[in-house]
Amino acid sequence: MQIHVGASNFFSLFNDSNVGVPSFQRNYSWTRDQIEQFALDVFNTAKTGEAHFWGPIVVLRLEGSPKLLQVIDGQQRITTAIIFLSLLRDAAGELSDRIINAGTPGAFDVSQKVRPFLFQPPTYVEPRFAGSYLVEAVLREYVITDPTVPGAPGEPVVTRKKITKGGAGMTPDQKKFSKELRKAYLQLKESLEKELNNQPEFERKNLINRLFDAVTNLFEIHTMQLSNEDDAYVLFESLNDRGLRLNPSDLLKTYTLRAVKNSPSPMTVEMALESWDETVSALGDFDFTKFLRHYLLTQTDNAIQSRQIFKEFKKRVGSLGELGAQKNLIQIKAAANTYATLLGELQHETEEIRDAFARMNSYSDTHRVFLLGLLQAMGEDQETLRLLTRTIEFLSFRWIAAGQNAQELESIYQKKVRGLLQSPTPIYAKDLSIELIALAPSEEKLANLTNSDSLALQRYVLRRIEASGGGAIAGTPHIEHLAPKNPAANNLHWINAIAKKESLDPNELVYDDYVSNWGNLTLLEHKINISISNQPWPEKLAGSTRYKGISASNYGLNTYIKTLPAWTKSEILKREVWIKECVSALLSEKWVRTGVARIEVWNGE
Repeated sequence: MQIHVGASNFFSLFNDSNVGVPSFQRNYSWTRDQIEQFALDVFNTAKTGEAHFWGPIVVLRLEGSPKLLQVIDGQQRITTAIIFLSLLRDAAGELSDRIINAGTPGAFDVSQKVRPFLFQPPTYVEPRFAGSYLVEAVLREYVITDPTVPGAPGEPVVTRKKITKGGAGMTPDQKKFSKELRKAYLQLKESLEKELNNQPEFERKNLINRLFDAVTNLFEIHTMQLSNEDDAYVLFESLNDRGLRLNPSDLLKTYTLRAVKNSPSPMTVEMALESWDETVSALGDFDFTKFLRHYLLTQTDNAIQSRQIFKEFKKRVGSLGELGAQKNLIQIKAAANTYATLLGELQHETEEIRDAFARMNSYSDTHRVFLLGLLQAMGEDQETLRLLTRTIEFLSFRWIAAGQNAQELESIYQKKVRGLLQSPTPIYAKDLSIELIALAPSEEKLANLTNSDSLALQRYVLRRIEASGGGAIAGTPHIEHLAPKNPAANNLHWINAIAKKESLDPNELVYDDYVSNWGNLTLLEHKINISISNQPWPEKLAGSTRYKGISASNYGLNTYIKTLPAWTKSEILKREVWIKECVSALLSEKWVRTGVARIEVWNGE
């Protein structure tokens, strides 16, 4: 590997070159803390005039494109610097006085000092930096482009598109992929405006000049320049060993594109890149690395940790023989589309199964290891899908509710689904259902469920009860504590109704014990205003002319509650017993086998 020493600051990096981010690189992803530190470093450097070391930059310059530097390491820093320089250009353009050293031979317009850094001479139309292909259009059209551009003869001035927090005016993909870039832009804009507004107006042009020099000259870099594309891929992979935040999916993407490029594959690099992006996009905002790990668990008997994902996929590509990278990409894409169904990004055709996926997603991730393999093995057999989906819901809820080890459950899923993939028959599936049911924690281990503070489990159980009673649930209902957690001025009413706040007897239940009990919880279509929520029971039930109370709810869960003249600890304890009975009925072996579960609406008994 030949490495040449190159530019020592951003000015020399861009001096005779354009800079771009190659397609195998990940998207822009700097966090709020990183942006804040960058801004602090720039402002401090501008103030002191002392150099600031900003680390190494690795670039690739190919013989066929001597004027283009492709960024192998450093795209996050360079992109951030370009955003900041664009903001400096914008700020300079708004000044009424932009001339520095006026009346001397060295006088210059600060806006014209900043602007040429961003655009290619001599026309100064095309940007000198192209970011990740995922955000390149947004970076160019919303950030680098001049705020106003003269139109054609006789045409009005064209105003640059404005970046907003929600991505107004952008396509869905632009909104999705530019989320972090938009945050960075708005945060840097706010920081710069604050810094400039702290200066007298006549001093702002000098501050802009110092800030420009800080980023382009005083931020020192050590540029390592490669001339071989294969060396660039290898180095990109090895950067992960330096503790940089390159995740397994970044490395696998790099490896796949290189393998496709160097093989006699009918798939071009462009086709592979498009296929990869479609695969990632299928999962929405879900962690792609987590999907890759879950997928690998269905493909091997070995335990898989996140740091092993890339190594395991390299082995897998090798085992697939000629065109292994292409075959692996096709398989990953198919698995991602299946996984998207589990996530609800794609809708399963069967309502019962679709609803079960959504319910499990509310409290678990691990169940998708088994269900991914299940859909791959038995995707056309709806009866088997229903049976094993109910089985996994039964097992997963009871396991999590009993507080048992999640890693152990994942190992069970992996082992059992591997067996199903090897014997994808209805007979094997029925036997497997029996085995999995037998592994579920018993009723005794769920005895303390109704004292759990898990919001996910509370929501799951209450929604199951409401839905099983025929209630229609739209959106995300609110969980309401019938006796309020913090009654404030109405303390006396609620203490008299429920229990005292403290006790010297450690075995005596106090107010907080009753309030956190699931018997004290219900679902509401609306969030009760705090001025109503903490009121005595009659007011909380009735609401007011301005705010809704519990009586406005149409949920079956609240039918009997709305008839009660008072809410007491006795009602809480009776309702707790009823909720436990509902859990036993809704998540029973009978329900797994038949898909039928019946519960009685609470009537106060």
